[in-house]
Amino acid sequence: MKFNRIAAGIVAGVFLSGLTGVYPYAAMNYAVAAETADKAETEEKEKAMTAESFLAGGYDTKYATIYSDGTESFNMNGRTYNQGVVFAGKYSYQTSTATISYNTKDINTLSWVWGHLDNTSMTGATVSIYLDDVLMDKYTLSANMMQQEYSVDVSEASILKIAVTFEENAKFAMADVTVDNIKPVTTPKVPEYDSVDSFIESRYNYSNYGTFSAVSDLEATRINGRYYYRGLIFSGAYSYQSSNSTVSFNTENVNNISCSWGHIDNTSMTGATVSVYHDNVLTDKFSLSPTMPVTDYQIDVSKTSELRLVVSFDENAKYAMTDIKIDENTTARTGKAPTYKTPEMFVSDGYNRMNTSYFSAVSDLEAKRVNGRYYYQGLIFSGAYSYTSSTSVIDFNVENIDSISGTLGHIDNTAMTNAVLSVYKDGVLTEKVELSCHILPQKITLDTKDCKNLRLSVAHEENAKFVLADISVNEIEAKKTYTVPDYKDSKAFITSAFDDYNTEAFDLVSELDAYTVNGEKCYNGILFAGAYSYTSSTSSVNFNTENLNTISWTWGHVDNSPLTNAKASIYVDRVLVDEIDLTSEMTPQKQVIDVSDASRLRIIVKHDENAKYVLKNIKISKKGDNTSNEIEQVKFSFGDVDGDNTVSSSDASLVLAEYAAISTNGTLTFDDKAKKAADVNKDSKIDSSDASSILAYYAYISIGGTETDMEKWLSEETK
Repeated sequence: MKFNRIAAGIVAGVFLSGLTGVYPYAAMNYAVAAETADKAETEEKEKAMTAESFLAGGYDTKYATIYSDGTESFNMNGRTYNQGVVFAGKYSYQTSTATISYNTKDINTLSWVWGHLDNTSMTGATVSIYLDDVLMDKYTLSANMMQQEYSVDVSEASILKIAVTFEENAKFAMADVTVDNIKPVTTPKVPEYDSVDSFIESRYNYSNYGTFSAVSDLEATRINGRYYYRGLIFSGAYSYQSSNSTVSFNTENVNNISCSWGHIDNTSMTGATVSVYHDNVLTDKFSLSPTMPVTDYQIDVSKTSELRLVVSFDENAKYAMTDIKIDENTTARTGKAPTYKTPEMFVSDGYNRMNTSYFSAVSDLEAKRVNGRYYYQGLIFSGAYSYTSSTSVIDFNVENIDSISGTLGHIDNTAMTNAVLSVYKDGVLTEKVELSCHILPQKITLDTKDCKNLRLSVAHEENAKFVLADISVNEIEAKKTYTVPDYKDSKAFITSAFDDYNTEAFDLVSELDAYTVNGEKCYNGILFAGAYSYTSSTSSVNFNTENLNTISWTWGHVDNSPLTNAKASIYVDRVLVDEIDLTSEMTPQKQVIDVSDASRLRIIVKHDENAKYVLKNIKISKKGDNTSNEIEQVKFSFGDVDGDNTVSSSDASLVLAEYAAISTNGTLTFDDKAKKAADVNKDSKIDSSDASSILAYYAYISIGGTETDMEKWLSEETK
């Protein structure tokens, strides 16, 4: 013991000084004996005391766990420890203090290493060292700290107390405790990696981070359209907010790490920044972008114990570190580019889509209409907002593709606004194409031989929709290409109108709904309506004409609509071919247009005000057919209800009978022709006044009247 050794020395000194010269050999023998006894005492003490036994003697513990028997372990900076004391923070978002005390009599020095326990809360703590209840030292611990050596002289103290105050519920440990140079029985275990998988699985202190492992393409992580089977995923945590994703690795037995970085397809198109720390020292920093190519990266860790990666996100995108190589160990399966057997597979495999969709149709009902044509396969680029510009985007992996072709067009009956297509190859703008709402189907071919990534970006003025349809890849055509409408009659032609504005294609049955033009009922045709009173406006309509030779019609002013003028402009494939002045006093005016070499007919009417004009008696002649197809107007003669080509009392009797049926909810017998013939006063009703007029005209004819057209006779009589 310290005290006994000092007392023995004093006694021996007194004794020897009194006997010097009398018993020289005895003095020498006593000194040897004392030295031998001291050595024996030290050996006995070392035999009795170990670092582990010292640790086991801790007392007054609070939130502290002793590891001393080697049966349990804990990890710090990727190392495994079997000996030490773990201090634990008790609460989330609250401070707490963990303590332990030791008797330090007969001990001169203690030393250990401090460290943060892996995969516990990444918050800090403060250590306070007390000797005999006197604060002797105070310092901070951080979640990202490397193991930090510490020693304390306890030769003049009886009690050592260690208090660790936590910000939250992290855990820190004092490990490798050494007592007067008596080291622990076990040393910390440093990981060794026999594969990339073992390295990846050894990660610690990670947040917003994951791993992926796939055996098939279906499970693989897609980056720039490629398939990747093993790696790390760093994820942004929030939309519209910044966040960090972190991970650490022990690299004491590693010299070099190589990998590839890339943006995970179809995640938020926002950027990030990677910070690389070697032993908690920032050594490199680089940016990640959603449009970046897969980028190779190497890290020399030959002099590094811990590698920490921190990815700072603008928002909630996801990036991957893949195709990892650890010294000579590589992933079992590296990334590969996709191959496509059909254009449909290619089109449906687009990624990073924004306001872009893929369509595939088998029938005309599902097909997309473009310039009146039916398209069955392709991409739709949609403007997102009315009155606001927006962009639609899609990316493709083209590593195994030499060329792509398709047809650009505006989808019928969507907003009549324009756009611009930009083509990017490996992030470089190579081509721009103006897209108009009046564009004719336009073929485009893209050479992708020396390209890995193809991006198509359409900037919209508003919310129109455009397509790239009939897409072929490496000259392999779509399964079903477009078809052109083949009108069985003029009625089918009229109802096929598209991109119409302030117009109406009509096919009416009731004479109540029919338009009257120059006193004649019009049941079929195209109505051009001015939109506003006292303000000029425009109405327009389009037709596909690819299967037609000629189109003819008659212009007329709708009776009882405003008596203002208009001008009609006729465009064939966007070329102005004729202009017609339209007036409220015009007689029916016929027009014939040759469309034999055209794919579109467009008619625009500019109104002074809101007068109404119609195209009626529309006829079409189809290619390869010498006959024209006309929608027949219903033929009738005023007053000739029974259709015997004469107006007589029997016609008046039929009108009275129909009127009676109408009045009593009886069974009506008149067809459309009879209805038109019976309504001689044009008030859209069949009643006794019509019968009276018929009888009056019959009386006129019976006494030798010469006007054979009852309609004209009535107009003269009413003047």
